[in-house]
Amino acid sequence: MRKSITILKRNSFINKNKEYEFDRIDEIINSLKKDRKIIILEEELYAKHFDFKEKNRFKINHFVDEKIKNEFPQNGDIVYDYDKKGNVISIYSMKGGERINKISEGAKNIDVIPIQFIIKEVMIKTFNNKILNCNILTNFNGCYYYISFKNGLYYCGFVEKSKEMIFNKIVENHDIAKIYIDNISQYEFLEQKYQIIKMNMGDLINDRIYEK
Repeated sequence: MRKSITILKRNSFINKNKEYEFDRIDEIINSLKKDRKIIILEEELYAKHFDFKEKNRFKINHFVDEKIKNEFPQNGDIVYDYDKKGNVISIYSMKGGERINKISEGAKNIDVIPIQFIIKEVMIKTFNNKILNCNILTNFNGCYYYISFKNGLYYCGFVEKSKEMIFNKIVENHDIAKIYIDNISQYEFLEQKYQIIKMNMGDLINDRIYEK
């Protein structure tokens, strides 16, 4: 059974290629399937990584709960997730919990995926390498996303509507050698400081979002 796919932005959402202001969610909520896939756009994704060798699920969950409680911001609009690869636990946080809860009403199964993870999957497929060590800047749906990967993990990133703002954040916060750039023109400012490698991911991001 195919899932209902909704792209969730800060003040609006996209369903079946039509964009609505978020306060109109009640108009379409009953038409969504019980299985739903929600893609989060326009929000920054934060990550912390911890060494943790235990494999016991109870101990892992307890460790994650304590880290979230003590090392992450706490309010009703932040959502958290984690994964464990080898001896590293990665904990992620992102705003948007209230909107996710609203669009999840009546659902049985929900997949919530930040666009940053979609981009990561596309990069893995493009390079045929799961151990990503790279930095990418892309423009998707009118928003700029800068993402840094280290040893296959999402390390950090920025999200901005303004190209000038995202350029300045990269320069101010990152001592790096090269950046992969996709779907962006006029990046001479960055060329003065970094090695730029142009990419053409084309429709791969959309394909990944809407795959069956």
